[in-house]
Amino acid sequence: MWLIRLVVFLAVVAAVVVGVYFFVLKGDEEGGVEVTPDAIEAGELFPASADFIAYLDIESILGDADVQSSYQQFAQQYNLANPSAPIPATIDQALLYLQQQAGGQVDPGDFDTVVMFADVDTFDQDLPYVGVIITGTFDKALLEDMIEDQQGVTSSDYKGFTLYKVPMDAQTQIAIAFLSDSAIVAGTEDAVKGAIDVQKGDADALASGGVYDAYNSLGCWFKIAVGLPSDAQAGMDAPFNAMDTVGFSVDKSGQTITLKAIAHFANATSAQNAQSMITGVIQQAQLYIQAQPDTVIPAQAKTMLTNLLTNVSVTTSDSTVTAQLSLTLTEIQQLVSLVQSLAPYIPIPTL
Repeated sequence: MWLIRLVVFLAVVAAVVVGVYFFVLKGDEEGGVEVTPDAIEAGELFPASADFIAYLDIESILGDADVQSSYQQFAQQYNLANPSAPIPATIDQALLYLQQQAGGQVDPGDFDTVVMFADVDTFDQDLPYVGVIITGTFDKALLEDMIEDQQGVTSSDYKGFTLYKVPMDAQTQIAIAFLSDSAIVAGTEDAVKGAIDVQKGDADALASGGVYDAYNSLGCWFKIAVGLPSDAQAGMDAPFNAMDTVGFSVDKSGQTITLKAIAHFANATSAQNAQSMITGVIQQAQLYIQAQPDTVIPAQAKTMLTNLLTNVSVTTSDSTVTAQLSLTLTEIQQLVSLVQSLAPYIPIPTL
């Protein structure tokens, strides 16, 4: 599972890095908010209308020794199984491949963090309110030249920032701007202008509420917080129909991976009822596992699975429920081996 999640991470990173070659702009560095990776990670540049936030720490993930080792092992196994279509053997080689595919001018390793912000209520529109902010140590002048060379690109001034508009097709265009020498914002025009307004101090940032609180209580490798629209809440049974915000994160410290999920409810009673239901489901799952004959679930697997469920922490604080599970890399390897032994037809590679 950890290896699959790693591959998903790398796929997201690749998509973002390739996409950033077309999302660039020149801007004014003076404003109401100092644009730094810490400020972006803390949510200081999100417009107040954002109720969907996702953050990816590219630099920490790709620079982690365990991630690099896991990728190498995965690539080795994949290439043995697919000799006619091999993938790069290391993360560094994968980044070099992306650089070459993009013309060799921009090093994808120069990009450090990516954050996406959006308004969930606009997702059903032709042009939803969506923006992406990317930070790094890239060559701004080079990226400006690349964007200006794209066919059909237009530019205009917005509050001292050069706002590029890049046509994606006959009906759709993407707006792009530099918030600083090391931060690019791209997305629909309203979202890009919203981030500029916050940076200039002309509009409020997302500084409170369930989405903001959930986002800032999650881990830092990857995290996402979403405000649930009313129609989604209406389709749930009590007490979960009182849930207005959910969040999830993956983080790593040393040899330990921490998975964390958070849910904010309209009131403390609903949160407590949800905690009781989740705890009850975990307990029932443990009883079910223990009740299975050894021919169905071997004794060693029973012990491992019940211990795993025992280690899931479910707590409440006021109107918030938090579920957390920490696993060492060794435990993750054991779980992968366990899944393979119980269901050998599931194609999960060994770490």
